[in-house]
Amino acid sequence: MPIKKSCFVVIFCMAAGVAIIYISKTTILQYIGNFLVVDQKIQDADCVVVLSGGDENRISKAIELLKKNKAKWLILTGPHIQDEHFFKNDLPCNPSWPDLEGAYALRHGINKSLIYNLTTQVASTQEEAESVTRFIKSKNWKSCIVVTSNYHTRRAGFIFKKYAKKAGLNFYIHAAPDPVLFPEEWWKCRPCAKNVFYEYTKLIYYIFNY
Repeated sequence: MPIKKSCFVVIFCMAAGVAIIYISKTTILQYIGNFLVVDQKIQDADCVVVLSGGDENRISKAIELLKKNKAKWLILTGPHIQDEHFFKNDLPCNPSWPDLEGAYALRHGINKSLIYNLTTQVASTQEEAESVTRFIKSKNWKSCIVVTSNYHTRRAGFIFKKYAKKAGLNFYIHAAPDPVLFPEEWWKCRPCAKNVFYEYTKLIYYIFNY
């Protein structure tokens, strides 16, 4: 009898545990996703920097900040879109991220004289941060707003903090929504779940190596 009672207690506890995990899984998964997002209170700055990648949400958010007079200059950075293509030298047109985002900004009312195109052969956020902070320092500017996709802000902020400190710059991370790669229920979308997994992998790598 005591053995049967003990087995019952164990089974009951296991079932209760599974039920609790199942009920709270949404909250846990939301927290996992939300941890990646950093959206600082924006102060007026010299320039807005748009990191390469994503879609029009990044450049749209930067344009919004410029029109609110949060900054004067727009810095667009990144490599050519087809840099990893085997036949890149044979393509009739191979625009860079800054080319495409610059054209978008012009169409949405940003003066060409306020846009800096930093097309570079960067291969990582770290290289972008190094290139951008070097350029900002050459202009004797003191502050910048860095715009990137929301899921990328934690890692981007971690990296930019290092380079901004070396350059004596104040920087603010601003999150652009990305409903395609980072919807509210990201775990229900296979590419989105992979995106979150890769982002955590990269974040851990940078924390331990830089």
